[in-house]
Amino acid sequence: LYFRAAEVAAKYGSDPEWVEMLLKKAYEKDPAHADTAKHIEYLLRARKRYAELADFLRSKLPHVGDPQERAACLLELAYLELEHTGEPQRAEEHLKEAQRLSPGFEKTTILLVEAYTQQEKWEDLIALYENEYKNGANAEEMCLQLGMLWWKKVGDLDTAEQYFQKLRKGDNLPPLG
Repeated sequence: LYFRAAEVAAKYGSDPEWVEMLLKKAYEKDPAHADTAKHIEYLLRARKRYAELADFLRSKLPHVGDPQERAACLLELAYLELEHTGEPQRAEEHLKEAQRLSPGFEKTTILLVEAYTQQEKWEDLIALYENEYKNGANAEEMCLQLGMLWWKKVGDLDTAEQYFQKLRKGDNLPPLG
């Protein structure tokens, strides 16, 4: 009932604060109602209330049963924590769970790279890149990234040189073209 009232209020130009209050009441009554959650997310995102949006997504997680939907929610939450609320440790936890639910999703890897970089967790970043390299990711890019990390961030030029050597030789690299 609250959801329908919020829809009518929004349609006929009611005060946005009133619409938000109705949506939140609707969510309290039925947290599993997907449309209510989507409208609240949209409203908070449109108003750039990212900390509230992150809190809302955290409260939504226990009610998301589908693994793909849960992974998507975790990715959105991790993005907010990295880009808007400055919580890379929380983002890392959420990304690891998303990776377990939906392995091989490129956006998860991109956000994990950002989380590890913000926290200066170079060993974890190296492990992530090595795993990507072993699983057939762009070999040239992975060798370059690994070489640069070992050289610039860890200070191990000998290990870095092994990756740069692979680049020069073309070892394990796919043919160009």
